[in-house]
Amino acid sequence: MSSKRHYVLLTVLKGNPRLKSLCETRWIERHGSIIIFQSSLIYILEALTSISSWHEQDSSSKAKTLLTALSACEFIISLFTLASLLSVTVSVSKILQNVNSDISNSTEIIHDVIDNLENKRTNCSEEFNLIFEVCKKEMIKHDIEIKKPRIVCRQTARSNYQTSTIGDYYRVSIYIPLLDNVLDDLKNRFLNEKNQEVLK
Repeated sequence: MSSKRHYVLLTVLKGNPRLKSLCETRWIERHGSIIIFQSSLIYILEALTSISSWHEQDSSSKAKTLLTALSACEFIISLFTLASLLSVTVSVSKILQNVNSDISNSTEIIHDVIDNLENKRTNCSEEFNLIFEVCKKEMIKHDIEIKKPRIVCRQTARSNYQTSTIGDYYRVSIYIPLLDNVLDDLKNRFLNEKNQEVLK
């Protein structure tokens, strides 16, 4: 990021926490990055809007592209869904990174987290509706149109989901796949045969 663009972002953040890069391995750091990005979204959009009006073609073009991506329903809903799911898994990250944690307590917390997520999967309609209501308020605040992508006869870039409402579409296309991915990851990490033997 150029010093000029960086200055604009720091100016609009107005003392709020700086954005963090998304850590590939540490879930607790990943959760922190997502939460900071989520809470700073209004300032990020403000900065991109400002930069997109610059006469400098390269910066303004990149800002417009990012602004379009960050102002899409898919992005907002993905961001808030991920923040919600990581708020459940962060307890696992904290205890596993604590050198004083014991195996028995860690195992119990891992199972509690997986049970919590499986409960969200069972009650995915109710769980997602809570997130979607928050997302709608956020999108209205940023003047983002709440809509689902146009359905075409032959779709190559993404799946065609036949749903009756906008909320149903994003529950099926974003919430459930993300939740299933997190669940599968946790089970593969902690409930495989090798780890089960260690944790006994």
